[in-house]
Parts: sequence; structure tokens; C-alpha cells
Amino acid sequence: MPRTMLTDQHWQKLKVILRN
Repeated sequence: MPRTMLTDQHWQKLKVILRN
């Protein structure tokens, strides 16, 4: 399920931006 992996990566970046 590469889609899940891609989503996870995107979420991580979004989380960092939101945290900042």
C-alpha cells in the first residue's frame, strides 16, 4: 500500500508545519 506510505510522509510534513 504505497498510498498509505505517501500519506504518512505528507502528514509528517504537515505536522511539522502545523507544529511550527
